[in-house]
Amino acid sequence: MLVPVSYEQFLAELTPEERELSRFFLGAVARVRIRAQRALEVGSGWGIFTGSMLHCPGIQNIVTIDSRPMESLDDFRRRIETAPDPGRVQFIKGVSRDVLPRLAIDRFDL
Repeated sequence: MLVPVSYEQFLAELTPEERELSRFFLGAVARVRIRAQRALEVGSGWGIFTGSMLHCPGIQNIVTIDSRPMESLDDFRRRIETAPDPGRVQFIKGVSRDVLPRLAIDRFDL
């Protein structure tokens, strides 16, 4: 079982460029002063956005779409599994242009 890490530990595992990106994501949410509860990510990548949002106060649910199977997203999976409450992430395998119309009725803040 993986142990959740703090945001500082999360940042320590990132490259300098990835750390800057993570801080940008959290700063953008703080600057717009919205009470974001649900976030949508198209393309899971390395898990920097989702991992950052899991450390963001108020985010209750993150939906991430990727055409690759979760098993092939090692960095993403590791960063999510060690984040606080990874159960808040819903991973949808699929092509975004096919999945997004089905999500149109859902409300996302980010």
